[in-house]
Amino acid sequence: MRFARHSGGVLGVVAKGWQLSGITSIVSGLPLRVTASNDADPPGIGILSSSATRRPDMIADPNKNSPHTIAKWFNTEAFANVPAGVIRPGNTPATSVIGPGWQRFDATLSKEFLLRKESNMRLQFRAEAFNLPNHTNYQGVSTGLGSSNYGQITSTREARRIQLALKLLF
Repeated sequence: MRFARHSGGVLGVVAKGWQLSGITSIVSGLPLRVTASNDADPPGIGILSSSATRRPDMIADPNKNSPHTIAKWFNTEAFANVPAGVIRPGNTPATSVIGPGWQRFDATLSKEFLLRKESNMRLQFRAEAFNLPNHTNYQGVSTGLGSSNYGQITSTREARRIQLALKLLF
């Protein structure tokens, strides 16, 4: 699994007393588990009954030349159900597909205003934006072999959020 993260603090004074700060997060995709659609316990004797054993056979690299589109994130032809009548779990590793990575750029613009000099009472104004450019970050991928949306992106991470805040400091 590849992972990268960069965090930045205060970028500098924008105008008299105003501060701009930001955090940048860039994360590679998480590993995903592909599950088989056939019965996990064909003879019905309870040997292969957990969902962890419902693995298909991996017959190709699902990440090589993957389309990485909403309709097809990974090479869905890289997996096949264990042949009928064969009593064994598939050979697919527990986490064989690399899911979508994500990028997030957060920013804060703030300023403190002195209200009472003798008591050092201040009012802080903050404008905060999370996922500032509103970049679409894919999250869920359907990994159930044979499901109607197999291989498709099924959800996204949160959209841009902006919040304003006032804080009384005394």
